[in-house]
Amino acid sequence: MVDKKLRPSPSVSAQEHPNEIMLGNDGEDYVSKPDKNGVYHWKKLSWKKSAEEYYMQFPKFYLDKKFFKFNTETLLKKLKKVKDQLKKHNIHLLEIGWNKVYNFIDYAWEEARNKYKDTNNLQNLLFYTDKALFFAKNQGVLFFQWDLNKENLKIVNELMKKEFGKKYIEPPNVKKAIIVKL
Repeated sequence: MVDKKLRPSPSVSAQEHPNEIMLGNDGEDYVSKPDKNGVYHWKKLSWKKSAEEYYMQFPKFYLDKKFFKFNTETLLKKLKKVKDQLKKHNIHLLEIGWNKVYNFIDYAWEEARNKYKDTNNLQNLLFYTDKALFFAKNQGVLFFQWDLNKENLKIVNELMKKEFGKKYIEPPNVKKAIIVKL
């Protein structure tokens, strides 16, 4: 039998702490999850390939059977059309993936700027993150970060209004996100 103090997971029984997150003996976080037979085991929380895979490790998400209230398929199809139109104006609409930035928005800005360095016009970025897309499935809104000059913002506003209608909310000032409702 393994000495409970030497194992990396928490020393207490996972069965006695169902769907709880605890610090393991190795200093890492663990969640008590059931297997197919309903027996709870400690599973180490880890960074995953997507925001959905990461957040679905947490009980408050995987236990909420109604978490996914909105479908993003139609939104993503429309965004592809908008992206193609924006490209004609040298405006870049990006989805910043999880593996580059995780849940740190500052990393997303760095990734977006590194991806499209345009010496003639630095104000041509519009992006959303994998994390924002994941939470849009619950909240019904997708938030976009942006760095656009007035001319480019006007183009974005026109194209987004054309594609999304009243579901598009243009930013009242440069400190506010661009929003699309699902």
